[in-house]
Amino acid sequence: MIKRAFRRMTGWEKCSASDYKDLYDKYGGNILSNPDILRFIENNSTLSNSYFIHVSRGVADAAVCTWGNYLAGDKRLAWHNGACKVPVNFDEVIFPCHSARTDALLFPFKSKIISALRHPICLNGTNIFNARRQICIARPVTGKRRQTHLRQLKKFIEAGGSVKSINELTHSDFIDIYADLFSQRRNMKHDNNMLTSFIHHVDDVLFGSYLEFKGSPCAIQLLVKREDHNTVYIDYVNSGRSMYLKDHSVGSLCMFVNVNRAYEYADSRGKTLRFSFGNPTQDYKTRWCHLQPLTRILTL
Repeated sequence: MIKRAFRRMTGWEKCSASDYKDLYDKYGGNILSNPDILRFIENNSTLSNSYFIHVSRGVADAAVCTWGNYLAGDKRLAWHNGACKVPVNFDEVIFPCHSARTDALLFPFKSKIISALRHPICLNGTNIFNARRQICIARPVTGKRRQTHLRQLKKFIEAGGSVKSINELTHSDFIDIYADLFSQRRNMKHDNNMLTSFIHHVDDVLFGSYLEFKGSPCAIQLLVKREDHNTVYIDYVNSGRSMYLKDHSVGSLCMFVNVNRAYEYADSRGKTLRFSFGNPTQDYKTRWCHLQPLTRILTL
């Protein structure tokens, strides 16, 4: 009762999934806020989605999805409710919000992963009391580093390598190649069930290129893509590569190819790119990315 009253006082009203989708289509948001992704997570876990809109002067200017008292995307809840195998990054939330809004919103929901892009409008948000949580966002590969990777890629191709688009693969072939190379890299078997269901139920969700060497796949990345009206969002979820090619750094080459292609694709669409590597859990991420702070919501 108190929480419902607090929500009403702060301008938040419960809404339908359809209402949420309308505002997402209007204002945009990242992969973890995408209606298709949220629906898939709900249908493949014990989590239950609730939707809220913020109304100011009679206009719905923001929307969120929640899991209980938390904004949808909370990693701890995902793990405890069977959603951890869904191939997205549970690391950052960019909720739909009117781009012209300048007044800060008071949030009656909890979260530790609000994007820096939404920090200015979070009245009860802080970067200070958030255990230095950060997100890795890919930057363009330029200068000497770009030239080095181009030379390495040329050497790889001259030795019998090639770059292939994943669009040339059937879903089944992609899963087989990814599972095989993932297993080689991780020395563990990949569970294909969730990925198969995800690709089947979420349209046009895969992005990128993979590498072959003398006709055999040798490096691949699982990149998930969603778009709104002005941004291309890509999550780098995981990867696989051959452990037998010693003369070529196929993992780095695949990364270089896909970061370049992502920027080219976004430019061709007239959109901004937000290519997320998730949290800075590995040193290699900082070589490809810049770090942005995440915001924590302080609430009752």
